[in-house]
Amino acid sequence: MVDIKVIDNFLPLGDADKIEEFIKFIPFRFAKNEWENPVKLKVKDSNLTNWNRPGLLQCWTFENNEWNMCDGIQWTEDILQHLPFKYELQRVKVNFNPKVNISEDECMHPHCDMNEGKDSYTAIYYVNDSDGDTVIFNETKMDTFLNGEELSIKKRIKSKKGRFVMFKQDYLHAGFPPTKSDYRVVINFNFKML
Repeated sequence: MVDIKVIDNFLPLGDADKIEEFIKFIPFRFAKNEWENPVKLKVKDSNLTNWNRPGLLQCWTFENNEWNMCDGIQWTEDILQHLPFKYELQRVKVNFNPKVNISEDECMHPHCDMNEGKDSYTAIYYVNDSDGDTVIFNETKMDTFLNGEELSIKKRIKSKKGRFVMFKQDYLHAGFPPTKSDYRVVINFNFKML
């Protein structure tokens, strides 16, 4: 498996439209940012800084081997049935980022969703067209960022409806909130390849 795989038009357009419409009706909750004094992001040959956002609207649909939202099962399967390999699902959540008035060089804090071994992956499905990229760094594991070490960008990916991005779970990555679009919605998957 390649380190980072980007697939456009991952779903047929009608399916992508159904998921975008369905997302409007799911119950989001506000996840408050508890990090008062975050580590300052240092990125080689870049002006990127990390924005200490007040929080994020999230909907956890699958966690700890349980479905938290019955309808999430169907649209999760609608997306993941297109994967050409078998997997064990670890976690699924939907992130909603509203438009904010910050610099286009400000991303959220770098993080790893999970770190479950060499066959574990993070995938992001972009529900709508918006600004607000995803940046994946060359560095792995949270300690690299938390120790204040300089990071370097491996790949920067634009938010595009129907795009599916998959990468190794231990890569540090960060999203950018939209500054032009009204909102950005992504579905975040964590899974192990079998």
